Amino acid sequence: MPVTEGYRLAREYALKALALDDTLPEAHTSLAWVLHVYDWDWTAAMREYARALELNPSFATAHHWYSFVLLVNGQAEQAMTEALTALELDRRRSRSGAAWAG
Repeated sequence: MPVTEGYRLAREYALKALALDDTLPEAHTSLAWVLHVYDWDWTAAMREYARALELNPSFATAHHWYSFVLLVNGQAEQAMTEALTALELDRRRSRSGAAWAG
């Protein structure tokens, strides 16, 4: 699948998920990734990552990806904090065995 088609679908599905339930941190994070990486709309991406983390402060993926957009916006210290938070959350999840559930 071409990259443009993949990002178009990712945006479409994230928006559909949010239309059904705007309290899904995964959908906000997915939309943020498209806005960040594909659209380069860093302001909107940061807003979506922040909303995802407001909904679930323990969502490691949102912290991890948020650190990227913070870094490209010159917020290195906050980016490092987010990256370290993601790492710690992921370590806790791995130690608890939750990473293998499913």
